[in-house]
Amino acid sequence: MLFILLGLLKIFLYIILFIILFVVLCILTILFVPIRYSTQGEKYDTIKLDVKVNWLLHIVSFKYHMDNDTKMSLKIFGKDIMAEKKHKKVKKVNNKKSRKKQKKKDIIVKSESKVDNVECNIKTKKDDLQGKKDEIKEDKNDKVNLGDKVNQKSEELNKNRVKKNNKIKEKKTKKKKKKDNKVNKDKATNSKWKQIYSTIKDFIKNEENRAVIKMIKDKVLKMIKHILPKKFQSKLIIGTGDPASTGYVVGVVSILYTVTGNKLKVVPDFNEKILQGCFYGKGKIYLIVLLKNTLSIILDKRVRKIYKTYKV
Repeated sequence: MLFILLGLLKIFLYIILFIILFVVLCILTILFVPIRYSTQGEKYDTIKLDVKVNWLLHIVSFKYHMDNDTKMSLKIFGKDIMAEKKHKKVKKVNNKKSRKKQKKKDIIVKSESKVDNVECNIKTKKDDLQGKKDEIKEDKNDKVNLGDKVNQKSEELNKNRVKKNNKIKEKKTKKKKKKDNKVNKDKATNSKWKQIYSTIKDFIKNEENRAVIKMIKDKVLKMIKHILPKKFQSKLIIGTGDPASTGYVVGVVSILYTVTGNKLKVVPDFNEKILQGCFYGKGKIYLIVLLKNTLSIILDKRVRKIYKTYKV
């Protein structure tokens, strides 16, 4: 009996160990397997754009294509999730259309039955109208005195005038209150902005805070540099229609050569007004790099100290 219990305990421990190892393996693959992407686009007669993103030997892949139409697809293990969602939407639309058609048919049947009922009721209504005409003739003989009616109407008009005057006075007082409230709000906002400006000024003046800002800036720039494509090529055709201004624009754009090097080619067109070009980029993103930099910012003692002091 004891041997059986020990055997079951051993199997249970192996299962727990396997689950832990599987979870660790999943976390390591997410962190260390890169997300690869490529993008290319052009603007000549039409604008075209293609974006491809894949992870873990194309197990997860995303594609975006823009030309005259836009197309998107998100595949997991070869199954297009977006296409399935679109198919479900189309089914819902078709079901709604069929329901609407059925409702229209039901309405037509009901309307036909109503027409028959109306024809029967017309005859009865004619008899009722004749009786009402006789009653009106009797009412004409018993008219109310016109003088009393005129007096009643004049009294009602006077009451309405008094009400209108009171409403106008109320509106004027409300407008004054609104203006006063706006002035007070503007003063409050100005004082708030002044306070924020003074706190930012004091924050920047502190040397320790400056060091923290520099550290955060360096980490963020590292992450941006890591995300940006490693391979990049682009071509730009610029023309303003005027040779002088075209030369000036090309001179300004050529400053980017210090950053891009041969990756950017600028071709001037001194005759026509034109802006065309194409580009291609390819890169990969390791989530471990992003996680490492973000954690180094969050777990820094100086950052936490600043957060506690300036916490709202």
